[in-house]
Amino acid sequence: MTRAERAELIDLLNKSEKEFLQAVESLTDQQWSFKPGPDRWSVAECAEHIVLAEAMLFETATESLTGPSDEKWDATLGKTEMLRRALPNRSTKVDAPVAIRPQHGMTRQQLMARFKEQRARVLAYVQETEAPLKTYSVADSATWAPPVISGNRVFVKDVSTLALWTLN
Repeated sequence: MTRAERAELIDLLNKSEKEFLQAVESLTDQQWSFKPGPDRWSVAECAEHIVLAEAMLFETATESLTGPSDEKWDATLGKTEMLRRALPNRSTKVDAPVAIRPQHGMTRQQLMARFKEQRARVLAYVQETEAPLKTYSVADSATWAPPVISGNRVFVKDVSTLALWTLN
């Protein structure tokens, strides 16, 4: 990871943390638990999903470093700009994987504490690691970009697919 890439990732992590906390910390309990429809998630459920997804993605990414580096990594370079243009598109809704669907197992205070603890751990890792992160895969095929959490979206791009998990 270059200095510029590290700085950009740190900036993205800090900005998304600030956005998340600003969006949820001042909500009343009623706003926190309100569901706009029977098939829609509440803010509480969205927050739990973000906490679960970020934990899973960080674990998957760091565990991938124990395997061999991806020999095809260089073939995926240059895709970052295409991903930045394509990823914000929310026109296609998908169901979240079962592992990161809300389980209603944490209180609001527990969710917020876990988010802050996890984000601090991810940020510390990004600031300190010397691992060659860009040469590893986190999927069965070469990953074009690290998993990205942006607001209520989680993106994982590999050679054959773009997985987009959005919160309703």
